[in-house]
Amino acid sequence: MDVLRLLLASAFVIGSVLAKPRLQIATLIEVPYNRNISTIEIIENHIFAAPTSERLPKNVIPIHYELEFIPILDVGLGDNYNQWTAPGRVTIRVRALTPDIQTITLNAHEDLGIDLVGLTVVPFDGTDGTKFKVKATRDNDKEHLILSLDKALTEGKLYNINIKFFAEIFDETATHGIFRSSFKDENGVDRYLATTHFSPTGARRAFPCFDEPNLKAIFKISIAYGSNYIALSNNAVEETQNFGAIINTPEWKINYFKETVEMSPYLVAFAVVPKYGFVQATPEEEEDAFKKPARIYGPAHLVSTENGGRGGGVYPADKATKLLTIFQRYTGIEYSLDKIDSIAISNLAAGAMENWGLNTYKTDYLMYYPGVSTEAERLLTTQILSHELIHQWFGNLVTCDFWDQIWLNEGFSNFFEFYGVAQINPEFEAHEYRQFASFQVGLKAEASLTAQPLVNNVAKPGAGSKLEDYIKVFTSYNTFQKGGSLLRMLEALLTPETFQAGLQTYLYQYKYKSVRQDALFTILTARGRADGTLPPDAPTVEDIMNTWTLQSGFPLVRAGKATSQKIFVSQERFTNHVEYNHEHNLNPKDLWTIPIAIASEDKNSDFEDLTPEFWMNSDVSVISYDHDTTKWIVINADAVGFYRVLYDETLFANLFTEFNKKNSAISVKSRAQIIDDYFSFADNGYDKDKMETALSLTKSLDWETNALVWKTVLKHLRGYYNKISDIPEVVAELKGYLLPKILKALTATEGGTGMTAILRSELFDWASELGDAGLVRLSKFIFNLWTINPKAYPLPVDIEPFIMSSAIAHADIHDNEPYVRALAKYQDPTIPLKQKTYLIKALGCSKNPTQLTSLLEGILGTAPIISNKAHAILVLKAIASNSVSRQSSIAFLQKNAVEIIEKLGLSAIVEYVKSLSDFVVTEKVFIEILVMLNDHEELLEPVKPTLVTYLKVIQENIQWKIVYCQTTGDDCMLEKWFRNNKL
Repeated sequence: MDVLRLLLASAFVIGSVLAKPRLQIATLIEVPYNRNISTIEIIENHIFAAPTSERLPKNVIPIHYELEFIPILDVGLGDNYNQWTAPGRVTIRVRALTPDIQTITLNAHEDLGIDLVGLTVVPFDGTDGTKFKVKATRDNDKEHLILSLDKALTEGKLYNINIKFFAEIFDETATHGIFRSSFKDENGVDRYLATTHFSPTGARRAFPCFDEPNLKAIFKISIAYGSNYIALSNNAVEETQNFGAIINTPEWKINYFKETVEMSPYLVAFAVVPKYGFVQATPEEEEDAFKKPARIYGPAHLVSTENGGRGGGVYPADKATKLLTIFQRYTGIEYSLDKIDSIAISNLAAGAMENWGLNTYKTDYLMYYPGVSTEAERLLTTQILSHELIHQWFGNLVTCDFWDQIWLNEGFSNFFEFYGVAQINPEFEAHEYRQFASFQVGLKAEASLTAQPLVNNVAKPGAGSKLEDYIKVFTSYNTFQKGGSLLRMLEALLTPETFQAGLQTYLYQYKYKSVRQDALFTILTARGRADGTLPPDAPTVEDIMNTWTLQSGFPLVRAGKATSQKIFVSQERFTNHVEYNHEHNLNPKDLWTIPIAIASEDKNSDFEDLTPEFWMNSDVSVISYDHDTTKWIVINADAVGFYRVLYDETLFANLFTEFNKKNSAISVKSRAQIIDDYFSFADNGYDKDKMETALSLTKSLDWETNALVWKTVLKHLRGYYNKISDIPEVVAELKGYLLPKILKALTATEGGTGMTAILRSELFDWASELGDAGLVRLSKFIFNLWTINPKAYPLPVDIEPFIMSSAIAHADIHDNEPYVRALAKYQDPTIPLKQKTYLIKALGCSKNPTQLTSLLEGILGTAPIISNKAHAILVLKAIASNSVSRQSSIAFLQKNAVEIIEKLGLSAIVEYVKSLSDFVVTEKVFIEILVMLNDHEELLEPVKPTLVTYLKVIQENIQWKIVYCQTTGDDCMLEKWFRNNKL
């Protein structure tokens, strides 16, 4: 039966279904339960390429590539050089590793044109006589180019494979291969460029190669280009020559770049760009500082301050140089190439990519404009720079052996992106922010039973690796967040000094090579034993980490009173399937070797020692530990272990007393994680009473000013607020409880920068949304001034979007003036795109139904008011989020879905339903959504699995409402709790 029809049928019996365990809902719908939806953006997303069903044989390995591209971006160059193509040639020097080889297999995608007739294989030194006779065939299903030879290669000898090819420069929607991008120059003229994204298997779309990460080789690259362009590649330019005679266009040139070091094909990169400039920071004076050129490239009018430019590259150039110095010092290894460029690309689907020596970034992620960019944007730029630059060591210098080990690349980059930010911008409190942005995200993702192990066995060497395998590897949060969190756990148990020394050995021993995780673990064990930080009776790093990397999920550690002087500690798997937990909590397959760091009233009360106090082995589910049970104890001090902790009533009561003291001894990281753990217990049905317990922990906000604690609380309350936003009685009680705490925190954090400023902007948003009269008046006043004269009355950049939204949301429903002024500013060509994005979101906050209907209709027709595709999708999302327009918007989409899909694509419907899933909590609206989707079932077929995911979230919301707020008054647990606990 069709999934959407079955969902529709199930909706009519949902009342009875929801009274049953949630697992039965999934069974009824016949869709694998997956609560782990993509709500957190992964900045660096290695977009998977085409299916790859078999590994290459290892009888021949590449040693050296001589690679030439002629990217054609313009018309009028003759029949042999068509626009949006990149003809080229490659000579691959290979070594024969086994005797009697008469077949060479390498990778080539079916989109890549190859001159099969002119292809040759010749001995490198000429000693074997003339060239071989070659029969070249293609296996497009396997993306293989197979060269059958008339005689065998000689074991140990070198040979050259010479191939001419014809690559396509794909359009701006491409996610891999060579693709074009565009930007507007200082005169508003569209300019086009060509660049690359080859990770993980896109290199074979651009040139024939041995396209696996462990088949490293040296690359000698040359790029031809026209007079209006510049050409960049992985290494510095060695020589530039005239190319006009070859292409019959005099002004063309060709750059010959210096040879790279040995590297994987997915790291090859080039860019041919017009009207780009660069910024290069002055190196620091210290002898061990990074001295090589580190340049930020971008459109000339955006990147530098020359000729009145915006100077967006000045900040990242300075930070890149500092980060490279930090990473050289930490690793003890000098950066390997002669330069490193970071280049802005407007439509880079991956967000960012660590191509060795030529990092690519989405323009918005790389550029920072003083006085215009927010502190959150400054943090994001610094964070992404840190992530990509550390990849030059972890991922590029030492590379995962195959994609099943990708966490060795991405886990380290996740770990060090926060380390780097902390070193150069301490105001961002990155060591604490990591817990919110990475650790907590990883825990949420790993709670799903569909989570994949870090070492993804479906892609193990020798096995078939299909497209869906790559999806699992490259789109899972655990590759980044869990991987980075486990490395933080290793650093804590070994100590930072031993961890760093071990990593230096790892990088030095395996530089220019590919590894599997066992190599890392062996080195860290040896270093830990030698330093005495991993005692002889402690498990090896391999024994510890295999329980975390070879199985998915993570432990729930329970702690409870055994006697007056002893506690018990147990482990089981934490999931968002409570029924699974009850049935399998003692399953030995779901146990881990867990380092337990503790802090207590009597021991380590300053949280300075994060090494393990004791261990739980993977064959033990319960142990005891000596502790005076009249005093507080924190299991998993500073949340260094990747697990959650649930205390019994006695231990929690002791902890709660200390937790709620104004100068609590419990560390910030521990306070934040206890809050996150207990809200997660409530959200995942471990006990209804855990919601009251979690909410009780928020009482400490009366004096709390730390951003990590506040952001953790607000993250959870945002989800609850969305679900109760249509119930004014509950919203009023939440406001009475939370708003005074927010206003105190706003006062206490006034004037801060970095993370303090980021927190203030979030607090301002909450205070405005909850309707604080003073902030609403202020928003209306300064927004009105801004609409009169934006240059004379600029809005404060960090709270700009919230001022706009507050002014529109809290306008008198009969007063059209604020809405009209905002719409006029949106249509004003002098208003920057960023502010127009804010304005669209603000317009969607109106409480006037007529205005909202007009806004929604403004995305359709032959002359729409909102012609920008991204902004039109934002309108749909805003309308779905607005209680005034939510239900009417469903009918609108039901009527206009065909036109919306034609204009905006299927992603518009997906984003709309995703927004609905944050708010819808009633059966009635759920059924309306199902009917609307079912009416356009054929059109929506390609995105059906994603839609089903969000529909299941709505079913979860409905069940949540039944548990926590089925009706108003005392029957609504949340309303009652907020009323009874407000000041």
